[in-house]
Amino acid sequence: MDRIRRKVNLPYISSITANILFFCMGATVTWISPVATTIEKNNGVTNGSAMSQDFLSSITSLPTVGAAISAYFYTHIADKFGRKIAILSIGMPYLLSYFYMSIRRTVRAYLIARFVLGLAIGGTFSVIPIYAGEISNKHNRATLNSIGGIMLASGGLFSYVLGNMISIDSYNLILLAFPAVFFPLFSIFGEETAHFYMFKNQRDLAKRAMIRLRGSDENVDTDLDNIQKIITDQAQTSMLEFIKKKMFIKVFTSVVGLLIFQQLTGINAILMFNETIYELTESEIDSTVCCVIVGIVQFFSSILVLTYEERFGRRTLLITSAFSMSVLLGILGVHRTLAHFGYIGHLHLLPLVVLSLFVISYFVGIGPIPFVILSEILPWRVKCVSVSIVSTIYWNVVFVIVNYFAEVEERIGLGMCFLSLAVLCLISVAFVYFFVEETKGKTFEEIQEIY
Repeated sequence: MDRIRRKVNLPYISSITANILFFCMGATVTWISPVATTIEKNNGVTNGSAMSQDFLSSITSLPTVGAAISAYFYTHIADKFGRKIAILSIGMPYLLSYFYMSIRRTVRAYLIARFVLGLAIGGTFSVIPIYAGEISNKHNRATLNSIGGIMLASGGLFSYVLGNMISIDSYNLILLAFPAVFFPLFSIFGEETAHFYMFKNQRDLAKRAMIRLRGSDENVDTDLDNIQKIITDQAQTSMLEFIKKKMFIKVFTSVVGLLIFQQLTGINAILMFNETIYELTESEIDSTVCCVIVGIVQFFSSILVLTYEERFGRRTLLITSAFSMSVLLGILGVHRTLAHFGYIGHLHLLPLVVLSLFVISYFVGIGPIPFVILSEILPWRVKCVSVSIVSTIYWNVVFVIVNYFAEVEERIGLGMCFLSLAVLCLISVAFVYFFVEETKGKTFEEIQEIY
């Protein structure tokens, strides 16, 4: 076993195997898009059970409810028993839920399973960015954190393609394979972080873990001393006093603000209701094909960020991403408003082109980078607690947007929805400019000093 581990680039393999859970998360989030279409084609009935629009709204939003309440549980496991144990425990709800949906063909089963999937999503969102940040160094930290975005996009593409080709039951059964594969792979290749061992005052284990992750013992003792110094310095202050510090308030505001603005782009609502949106925009291309095209664009744009993130820095990409999304949403908003009054002629391809560019803009900036920053700037003293609070806030925002998007669209129209989101993206540009510091190429110790 150890010989196999020594032959691979352990930080990357550890990150990739852990991020199989992000693949499951991506498939879970976009699961509703092909499923909703299938149910509508069956006139609201599937597997012998009546499924209303209220039901579709519930199974869309239930994962966000589960995610909002599970973060503290999983970050507590990560703090007490280790990052590896916590990540392994996250895989179980994915496994059980997809198994349950594949054998129980009822409305109640779908509601229960989607809620439990939300519990896993909350853990995925909370623990894996911490893990990726702690097994990385200043040279590969952005890359390791961006793997989650690639796997998330891969899961979404998988749903868009396969979900429209086979029955819902078969689709659920195939999704079951991914958490099943995750357990043996991460058990073998997942490495506990040196940071966790240092928190537990187990320097020998921390040293061995860091050497395995780096493949050499160069500067290991120096880096462990730096970690110990920060732990010692931050431990001298009680947690309550620590969170009252101006430094922590600034850091916490930066992380929460970034993640809220990430969702105020409307990305989750757009991805979850992708096919419905294309039908509303009256595109000449089949809505299913449009979804697959956007899924492909989403996948390749998530890879693109690996090339540019360390070259241009976090702030530059965030500002460029948010501004581009604002412009593109504005174009969509004007297009839909004019179409409503019958002023659009032969521009039916415009929504597909603009939404594809919107997805590219999202995945090269405001999509993956907030997770990188989350793993970088939160102080170690309160990292797990902070992440659990951030996650709860984040998923409550997602719940509100996803749960009420269809209702708001019905009341004010799709055009006004897009225009409102465009304004929010523009506000996020100002937020990044004034509240987010550049962290490119800096160690954890240097980042702590910035804030």
